[in-house]
Amino acid sequence: MITPHHIEQTHQFMTALAATCRDRRLPLPAIREVQLAQRHGRTFSFAIFPDAVGGKLEAYQQAGFLHQLSTTLKGQPVTYSNHTGFRLVTVIEDVREVLPTRLDSPEHLPGYVRLGRDDSNQEITIPWSQFGHGLIVGMTGSGKSSELRALVSAALRDDLHLVLADLHDNTFPMLAGHRNLLAPVAHTVTEFIDHMHLIRDVIEQRKAAFQALHAQGLYPDDLAEFNAHVEPAQRLPRVIALFDEFSSACDQDGGKNGDLAHLAFQNVTEARKFGINLIFSGQSISADLVGPMRDQITTRLCFRVARKEISRIVIGRSGAELIQQPGRALTEHGTLQAYYFDKQRLIDLARGQQAAPAQSRVTPRPNRPLVPDQVRDLATRCLAENEGKLTEAWLRTSGLGQKEARRQQAQWARQGWIECDPQQGNAWVLASSVRQYLEIPAEMGASDEPTNQGETG
Repeated sequence: MITPHHIEQTHQFMTALAATCRDRRLPLPAIREVQLAQRHGRTFSFAIFPDAVGGKLEAYQQAGFLHQLSTTLKGQPVTYSNHTGFRLVTVIEDVREVLPTRLDSPEHLPGYVRLGRDDSNQEITIPWSQFGHGLIVGMTGSGKSSELRALVSAALRDDLHLVLADLHDNTFPMLAGHRNLLAPVAHTVTEFIDHMHLIRDVIEQRKAAFQALHAQGLYPDDLAEFNAHVEPAQRLPRVIALFDEFSSACDQDGGKNGDLAHLAFQNVTEARKFGINLIFSGQSISADLVGPMRDQITTRLCFRVARKEISRIVIGRSGAELIQQPGRALTEHGTLQAYYFDKQRLIDLARGQQAAPAQSRVTPRPNRPLVPDQVRDLATRCLAENEGKLTEAWLRTSGLGQKEARRQQAQWARQGWIECDPQQGNAWVLASSVRQYLEIPAEMGASDEPTNQGETG
């Protein structure tokens, strides 16, 4: 974009040309036209000479003349072109404000993510609906964790649902048990995989809800369109699923050939339409993991990393390995100084929301275990068909294979939804808290999840 700065610099170019011609006793050409053009992110000013000049053009091509003109312009490079007529050319450097070394995160902007400021000091804000899936990579101390907490804080302020996986329990320990979580925070590779299965289930549920509108002649393309067609009580909240140290977890699960990587690829190809944003983060990432998902990941930030190869994988170019400033990141489009988000703000937000849910516009949940809809449905069937015993044999009657049935049983045990009962031969039975949960009337049940009053992204 041509700016007043470019116009002013062009005027100075003409003034310097006149002064240089005068000093060297050369005729001042009657410049026929001045053009500004932008190519490859740079701005060029062309002084087009007339067809006839009162002196030989060679004089304006000499190195001494070009050097003096450049010196008058305080070092701006100057050259000439005579391909389609003689013209002098200079490069106009853009004025860029120096980004501060720290930018404290401003107040929340409803429905948006405030990432920081770019190298022209313009704020970068992205609505959730355009955030897509994300990839955020950076070493310890680079500013990555601050950015992740800022994202989750924005999601909580917008009353969105969360699926969190924090391998080392360093980034989100303050959110354990938070009411907006669809499941407890994952800390093991097995739990990472369980969370991917949970997202798969949510995708299938929402797909069915979208398809149910087809009978009315409605065919929503995204979450905002779906929510516009249904009653407020039926509106679906956006889900933010964040997997920290995703690459490390995949390494422990067989890399690109493991279940975790396979499920991640499956989910990113469908999740966005149904209002589910997946964000992958870590200190490193491999091309094998990113490659299959590259076209689906629209928001990429690369803080300081150990090697240029990592930078190239994340944003398609090197440079992030040279970053020294905490909070500084590279994107596909330039440089970003991310906002610094003090983790105490997330701690205070989590405490405030947990302590005073009645003040929130989200309907308070009954005192019950955090279980998603599909868990409630399976538990209800288990109670009705098998006296509450979640046995492998009964699970296989539901169409599950042996491996999947065992995985389901192990997941429920980890979540505390089933417990071993010595009085029934150490069988796995529904936990008492789940049984109490199933006694809650349907209108107070799993459908009573926090919902947005319309799409905020």
